[in-house]
Amino acid sequence: MKIDPCEKASAELTSALVIHTGITAAKARGMYVSDAGGRRYMDFTAGLATVNTGHNHPRIIKAIMDQSRDLIHAGGIFYHEPLVNLPQRLNKITPLGLDTFFFSNSGSEAVEGALKLIRSYTKRQGIIAFTGAFHGREYANPKPFAVGSTKDTYAKYSHIGPVLPAMGYSEAQRHELEETISRTSFDVAVIATQWT
Repeated sequence: MKIDPCEKASAELTSALVIHTGITAAKARGMYVSDAGGRRYMDFTAGLATVNTGHNHPRIIKAIMDQSRDLIHAGGIFYHEPLVNLPQRLNKITPLGLDTFFFSNSGSEAVEGALKLIRSYTKRQGIIAFTGAFHGREYANPKPFAVGSTKDTYAKYSHIGPVLPAMGYSEAQRHELEETISRTSFDVAVIATQWT
């Protein structure tokens, strides 16, 4: 009996990693993803917003290849030409006063950086997150791994609870904002309706 690769993978991967389809992608081009059998699917997610120019866009591939010949990754270890040039380019197009930039490796890292910035600026600690919005899988989630999800998959992680002090999770919808804020017992620094 042949074992389905999706079933095998789902047995070996943590339930914190949500795969939204049963498709096993083999390749992609433009807005289409193809499986090993050649069946094509439209990717309406744009690779979860990571390939807004389409999968395997020729200019993106060229830029990746050109950069990889010189330096693949420097993180926060070294200064390098793109890191020095991009803030200068951004300063020319951002509104006056937005003159400092934070580059990160992922959406989760960007959210964590934003939380630190907001807490530093406001001198407040409180965070409210709302139902129905995906907030990533970072440590700051009031419901670890999938904030806003009511799937049973995540019920086993509920014992972890709010993982940062002064973190609230509202079952309320966004239009009930005033009521939600009035029920909190801490000074609210940020209201996160959608972090990604």
